[in-house]
Amino acid sequence: MNNRYTLICFVSDTRPDAPKRTFKSDFGEFSGVQTNVAPTCYAIERLKMLQDDSGIMSGITPSLSRILVVKTSSSNCDGYKREVEAYCKNKGMLPPEFEEVSIADNCTHAKILNKLIQRLQKDAPSSVIIETTGGFRPAITAFSLLARFLMMKGTTVKFSTYANMSTEEVGITEDYQMYALLEATSTFIDTGNEKELVALRSQLNIPDIAYLFKTMRQFRSSVLICNTITLDDNIEALKDAFKKLKSDSSDVTTATGVVFKHLLLEMIERKMSFITSSDPLVGVVKWCVDNWYLQQAVTLLHEQLIKKNKYKKHGICSTQLQVIKCLRDSISHAGGKALDKHCKIPANIRKEVMDEVDRLFSAPESLNLIKGVIESALTKIQANICS
Repeated sequence: MNNRYTLICFVSDTRPDAPKRTFKSDFGEFSGVQTNVAPTCYAIERLKMLQDDSGIMSGITPSLSRILVVKTSSSNCDGYKREVEAYCKNKGMLPPEFEEVSIADNCTHAKILNKLIQRLQKDAPSSVIIETTGGFRPAITAFSLLARFLMMKGTTVKFSTYANMSTEEVGITEDYQMYALLEATSTFIDTGNEKELVALRSQLNIPDIAYLFKTMRQFRSSVLICNTITLDDNIEALKDAFKKLKSDSSDVTTATGVVFKHLLLEMIERKMSFITSSDPLVGVVKWCVDNWYLQQAVTLLHEQLIKKNKYKKHGICSTQLQVIKCLRDSISHAGGKALDKHCKIPANIRKEVMDEVDRLFSAPESLNLIKGVIESALTKIQANICS
């Protein structure tokens, strides 16, 4: 079954004396008097190529099912419709349905966005193409915001097409792929989840990227399940993958690849500082805290930094140490409170510790308070490292 493709464009009036212009592309030449015609017909041909390459229903032209024509109330889009219909007829295709979305001459991008969202919520397409040649700036800004909205709600923005009036070329832009790349990179850095980036891997074309994804997946797994046995090795593997990516000098041929490589390296060094640290455990716990993996943070803090005595304990007082032990057990239990016999709290500080744990779990801002306890212990450990 074919995707339901909808192209969205802004069409303005065409001058009566406007000449027909021809634009070159990777699919041949496309001509039209109305400037939106060439990129629209290009989109139709590109969709046909995508359909043929998929091997599904090969040979059946997947013409656009619909074009949403955004226009001002005073403009006319009849010429645009005629040219697109004539192109389809000449190619033996069924023309798309045309639907006008009229806006005021002085309409803002916010109002255009609101109108398009309301329209698309009635019968949302499975895939959208954005045509950005139109010169009405509020509409183009609204299209950019609409693309992000649609991607976040699960609608595929297949590509964006445009006609370059200076070079007389028609093609696609990578604007919306960039949005997806930025969001996937942010998810990767903040959570360690590489799945969104893996989906974009074909656009990146970067050597050793698969190795980076593999090591990040292993690192994230050991953190999420608090597997302290494999954590050290997975951290070292991730550090090695990062070094390989950073030292790689091969040319990156795609725009998304260039942005990704430089963006990822900078964001890793800034937000995952343990990658470049000679003693990364404190950084890993800090990364867990920053991203609200509090169960993992308090477990690693206790098991890796305190219990194993890798760092001096004297920076953390007995009461704080016992609170951390209680938090480690409490967060891991559905009831939210560890049993006293499991904590083995010394009798002289038992009431003080349990009162503090009760306060942490009963307060409305309990997550912030627990986060603060972990950060306080980390600060003292870091001070000991530096001393």
